[in-house]
Amino acid sequence: MLSSIPSQIVESVETATGKKITNFSFSSGGCINKGGKLATSTGFFFLKWNDLKKFPGMFMAEARGLSLLRRATVSVPEVVHVGNTTEFQFILLEHIE
Repeated sequence: MLSSIPSQIVESVETATGKKITNFSFSSGGCINKGGKLATSTGFFFLKWNDLKKFPGMFMAEARGLSLLRRATVSVPEVVHVGNTTEFQFILLEHIE
């Protein structure tokens, strides 16, 4: 379901990481964000996104919080990339089963 991800996000993730996205499957549980397991040419990640204008700065704050938690906790996902497109914001995280 790669077509489920806005093309702006696909292009931005591939440019920022140098990884080719090969597949995507939604995860359940979110009510504000869309997100799921992202397959790339080098492994799996977790991607979530939302409307940039509706929730400005949400993922930058999440990335800072996760970085702080990672210093004290073992099983917090690594932040791979945080980005914005003209319409969306997104965060790409290490995928933890």
